[in-house]
Amino acid sequence: MITIPLFEASVAVGGRSNPQISPMDYTYHIPQRSQEAKEGTLFIALCGNRVDGHDFVHEAEQKGAIAAVVEKEISNVKIPQIIVPSTVEAFGSLGKIWRCRSNIPLVAVTGSVGKTTTKELISHVLSIKYNTHKGRKNYNNQLGVPIELLRLEKIAIYQIGSILKTQLWLQIT
Repeated sequence: MITIPLFEASVAVGGRSNPQISPMDYTYHIPQRSQEAKEGTLFIALCGNRVDGHDFVHEAEQKGAIAAVVEKEISNVKIPQIIVPSTVEAFGSLGKIWRCRSNIPLVAVTGSVGKTTTKELISHVLSIKYNTHKGRKNYNNQLGVPIELLRLEKIAIYQIGSILKTQLWLQIT
């Protein structure tokens, strides 16, 4: 099981903690939704088009989250809050930390066309001998790649997309 010291996570995402995080606190679970929160969770308050993750920090705390990464301080929360300019960028940084702590083999597929087919073929061939995990659907962007990286438990085959040349999500691995 991969663990990350909360203090290290706070530094990696460029956040400030309120209140201060103990160097003894570790997280082993970083879910994308508050419903997946459990004891030991570091909750990331991601904001989407329809939902603001900040509205679910209390729920994550009740389910056992030990800290939350937020863009704005949430009142009446007892767990430490790591305040960052962008929870999406922080999520990517945490995916990178998680990947760096893992010795699990990773195959990344990128290109203009054929990523999904190639990912499926590689996964099929490797699954004959190894316990593999292939990326779900087209989780190949700034949120999807960290989501998949945070689920690493076996040989992983992911497709990696980019919008701009400099935005290849492989760089977070």
